[in-house]
Amino acid sequence: MKKLSFLLIILAVSAFAASLSTERDAWTVQNSFFWKFRNDSMLAQQGHPKFQLYKAAPYSKECEIEVVITPMERRTTSWGVAGVVLYQDQKHFWQFAVVDIPDNLKDKLQPLYEMHEMSNGKWPCRDNYQQLEETESEKWQYGVTYRMKLSLKDDVLTGTVTKLDGTPCYKKVIKLISPQATRIVRPGLKCGGMRALFERPAAVWGDAVDFMPPEEKKLMEMTFPPYDGVSYVPDIQEKATGFFRVQKLSDGRWWAIDPLGRGFVAFGVDHCTYYGHYCEALDKYVHKELNDKKFKSREEWAEKTSKLLKEWGFNLLTAGVSPEIKHKGIP
Repeated sequence: MKKLSFLLIILAVSAFAASLSTERDAWTVQNSFFWKFRNDSMLAQQGHPKFQLYKAAPYSKECEIEVVITPMERRTTSWGVAGVVLYQDQKHFWQFAVVDIPDNLKDKLQPLYEMHEMSNGKWPCRDNYQQLEETESEKWQYGVTYRMKLSLKDDVLTGTVTKLDGTPCYKKVIKLISPQATRIVRPGLKCGGMRALFERPAAVWGDAVDFMPPEEKKLMEMTFPPYDGVSYVPDIQEKATGFFRVQKLSDGRWWAIDPLGRGFVAFGVDHCTYYGHYCEALDKYVHKELNDKKFKSREEWAEKTSKLLKEWGFNLLTAGVSPEIKHKGIP
C-alpha cells in the first residue's frame, strides 16, 4: 500500500508542468531591447509581434505551456496580442492570447480571447479542427493578472484563462480532425502591440520528435563564398576565426576584426534595395520603376551597384538590402 501511494504521488507530480527559467539565455531572444529578463519574470514591451521559444524544449506531439500574464498597456493603434504559443515553424503554430482591437475597429469589436491556428501561412485557419467547447465568463482587462494555459494531447487542444484566485474567465476546446493540422510543436510566448509582464512560465512535453523547421533547415543548408574583403587595416593582424568580432588590443584600443583576423573600419550602407522605399504620395515604388528602365535584370542591378559601393569605399551591407546584392564581395 505504501509503495502504491508513493507511485500515485509521483504520477500526480509529473502531471504538473515544470517551471521554466526566465534567464535570457533560456529563450530564443530576437531583440533584448524589447524583452527585459529578470530573475523571476519577463517584460515584453514591443510593437511588432515576436515569439520567444524555450530552447530546451524539444518538438513533441504532446505539449503544454502555462504562464501568469499581466497585460499592462497598449503600444500601438493596431492589433495588440500577448499570450502563449505551441510552435512548429513560421507557417504553422497555435496561438492562445488576449487580443486588443485596432482603433478603426473599436466601434465593431471588443478586446477578446483568441485561440487560432496558423496553417501553411493562413491565419486564422479554421479548416483543420472541430470546436467542442467555448465559454467566456469575463472579459480581460489591462492591469489584471491572469493564468493562461494551452495544451495539446491526443489531438485535443485546450486553452484556459483564469484569475489567480481560480475564477474562470475563458475556456476553449477543439479536436484536430485534419492530417494538415499542426501537431508537432514546442512551447513559447508571444507579445506584440502591447506591454505585458510574463511570470512563472511552466511547460511539460512528451517524447521528442525528430523535426527541423524549414527555416532552420534552409539556414543549415546554405553555403557562402569564402570571405575576401579588401577593405582592412594592414597594421592590425589578429587570430583568424572565420567570424567578425570586436577585440581590445594590447594598446588598450578596441578594433573591429574581420573573419581573416584583420582590423577594419566599418563603413556600411543600409536599405540598398532594388525597390527602394514605397512612396505613399504617388502610391508606387518610384525607385523600382527607374531601375526597371535602367537595368535588364535585378542581377545586373546587383552587379553594377555592388561595384559602385566598393568604389565609394563601403565595406558592409546592413539592414534591408535586396538578396541579389548579397555575397558579391561586401559582407
